[in-house]
Amino acid sequence: MGARTSFSIDVLEASQTSSAVPTGRAIVVGTAGEGPGNTPTLIRGMAEYRAVFGQRAGGADMHDALQQAFACGLAEAWVVRGVGSSAASASGVIDDLTVTARYPGSAANAWVATLALPSGQKPVFTLAGPGVSERFTAATGAELFAAINANSSKVRVTGAVGDAGTVTLSGGTASDGSVTAAGMLATTLGLGSGMCVLAPGRSTSATWQAIAEHCDATGRIGLLTLPAGSTKDSALTANGTVAGYAGADRCTILWPRLVLDDGTAAELAGVAAGRRAAAHSAYGPQRSLITVGSGAIPIGTPEYEILDADWAELDAAGVSVARTVAGRTAFYSWKLVRGLGGNTNLDGVQHADTVNAVQAACDALNESFRGSNIDGRGLAIAQLAGAIEGMLAVRAAAGALYARVENGVVVDPGYVVQAGPSVNTPEDIAAGNITIKVGLRLSPIAEFTFFSISVADAATALV
Repeated sequence: MGARTSFSIDVLEASQTSSAVPTGRAIVVGTAGEGPGNTPTLIRGMAEYRAVFGQRAGGADMHDALQQAFACGLAEAWVVRGVGSSAASASGVIDDLTVTARYPGSAANAWVATLALPSGQKPVFTLAGPGVSERFTAATGAELFAAINANSSKVRVTGAVGDAGTVTLSGGTASDGSVTAAGMLATTLGLGSGMCVLAPGRSTSATWQAIAEHCDATGRIGLLTLPAGSTKDSALTANGTVAGYAGADRCTILWPRLVLDDGTAAELAGVAAGRRAAAHSAYGPQRSLITVGSGAIPIGTPEYEILDADWAELDAAGVSVARTVAGRTAFYSWKLVRGLGGNTNLDGVQHADTVNAVQAACDALNESFRGSNIDGRGLAIAQLAGAIEGMLAVRAAAGALYARVENGVVVDPGYVVQAGPSVNTPEDIAAGNITIKVGLRLSPIAEFTFFSISVADAATALV
């Protein structure tokens, strides 16, 4: 019987004296004009996004959020285009030839299909529309069908080549009204942990709850936004609402929006996903976006000027804030709605990200041992535990875990890995089950530095 390994990860408190795995990926769910429905699709840039999901007009919110995310450092995103149960693909008929859009949606209703049969020449099929231009030709009708169905990214054809003609496709709908964030997120459950989640254009309490509960189940990070024009008090109210949801310790409320050069107000979630990805790539998931450089925002300016008192109130409440100070626009808070595991010392998003990264790394290491033989000496168990300890040692050296040092000697590296008889009984091993228990002490983040300055005259010694 192949070994089945489970992990139990405990989050320990930070020091009482102080108040990568592809973690940088994002999961983006929403609506678009075309593309595969209810199917996670890996996208690596806006050119690829438009080729798969169409132009901005088909779904501005998701298009804009991804555009901002890629501009700010995101490298990869799993995109889910939601379509409803009554979705239908646009189609049209040219004599005996039926042309049908590959995917449901109204964007294809503007596509024009043309079959030309020039005398003495090969038949030609063309498809044109906003952002769409395809042309196929072949020696015979059967070969033309084969070429279209094998190579067109937009349509499929059935029937036969009859008379020449032109048709505008019609009847396409995505049935967007029945699409929910919970339904779209359910399609991503097999993609692994560690990623952030956003639902552009869905700034409602129902969506916040769906994302929070999804993150609670998957260990992902939820990036939640408010509608354009939402005030500071609205952000605080939203934060209080989300605090009551399961998974609030995996989510952050982002405020305010950013005003771009064209005057539009962009959601902050896309920007946060991009800056988070850049920080994870350069430094690791333990990097807070309040760090100089990591949280610098290269596009837009905040919708509101945020004074120090307002920022302090938002930061204390757990709202992630972007503001401009001395001409520099950046994240000045990177907070969870509720401290991780209810621990008020672990209130930064980077703490949850660190745990996610460890879980994802454990999952990857486990795959290399799955199906291994287990003998009475426990060699396979010891090897797996050793590999996990090595992974954790690297993270500790990078500052993700809080080591305790006494007289120059490390007395606690900030992690513990247990795989002995206390967690793996003979009965468990006989059944092919291995348990690895991992304990982490997460590193606190230096957010404030306090100076005490004494003033004296020249005759007085300063101590």
